[in-house]
Amino acid sequence: MDRINILILEDQPLHAAKLELLLEEMEYGVLPPVDNVAEAIRVFHAASPDLLILDVMVHGEADGIDFANQLRNSDGSHVPIIFLTSMNDNHTFDRAKETSPYAYLLKPVDRFSLQHAIELALMKTYAKREEQTTKALESALQSGHNLFIKANKKLHKVRVQDIQVIEVEGRYCQLYTQDKKLLVRASLSQLLKKLPAEQFLQTHRNYLVNAEAIIDIELEDSVVNTAVKEVPISKNYRSLILKNLDFLK
Repeated sequence: MDRINILILEDQPLHAAKLELLLEEMEYGVLPPVDNVAEAIRVFHAASPDLLILDVMVHGEADGIDFANQLRNSDGSHVPIIFLTSMNDNHTFDRAKETSPYAYLLKPVDRFSLQHAIELALMKTYAKREEQTTKALESALQSGHNLFIKANKKLHKVRVQDIQVIEVEGRYCQLYTQDKKLLVRASLSQLLKKLPAEQFLQTHRNYLVNAEAIIDIELEDSVVNTAVKEVPISKNYRSLILKNLDFLK
């Protein structure tokens, strides 16, 4: 399972180090902080971060707001931005507001405010993508994009291909990857709409299995074996599963 990666643009080493430590304590992935826009652009395209935390005033002619404007007019417009600055004047705020950031926080920032800003930014970004068109979203997931899932009071980034089994637990669903379990407040039908149909097979009214995670199928016992869980096959889904897997007698 991938961690959510964050890029920091901050030209004061002490502030950058404190922010990096705070984010690591929250278990986010932190790219090496950069102190100028040119370097930020290079790292952005090389590492594809999930979120940006930008100081407004940094080294060089361009500042953090200029960087945000460049992204807004390019293929980086989908990445959420949080501004972190010691400047509280109206002119700076108005400039920043034009880039549609998800938060504008004044230094020094506390852990609570930062954590909530990050969660809201990622959740709103994901919701916005989901609202665009179902077809576009499903295409993105089939292309190997990620799901952002809130569980255990934090956001987790999960690659669709890493999900091996999904199991219904009351009003929730348990997602199993090789190294984690995540309990999600969503129905199986809701998750089915977000996952590539040719990859995720329903074996039972309470189970979905990633076809790529199947180790073997015990036909006599009607069980699918994966590395993380043994999954039952009900009579209603047996023929469909074998058909989808190109089963040969």
